[in-house]
Amino acid sequence: MQAFESLINEGLPIKLVLVSSLRLEPYAAAETEADLIWAKEKIAQNPDWIEYYEQLPHKDVYKLIDSSDVACCQAGRIATGFRCWSARRMAVR
Repeated sequence: MQAFESLINEGLPIKLVLVSSLRLEPYAAAETEADLIWAKEKIAQNPDWIEYYEQLPHKDVYKLIDSSDVACCQAGRIATGFRCWSARRMAVR
């Protein structure tokens, strides 16, 4: 979110859409309860550029991907983090 915030501060028309339960997953991550609190506060403080869903049906997620320029998803339980792709090429319709 910090990277997106810096782009917003530069005046770029960025919108971050999150679909996440925002829960701790200790398998290959170092997040803490403080990280979750920070993320929830950041989401609550920035509704003008952060759109948050705790959960959505798959068809709605695909619609969001289809309308995005870039999409990222957590790469399963792999320590490397996230896979990103050009959403307009990869969306399932």
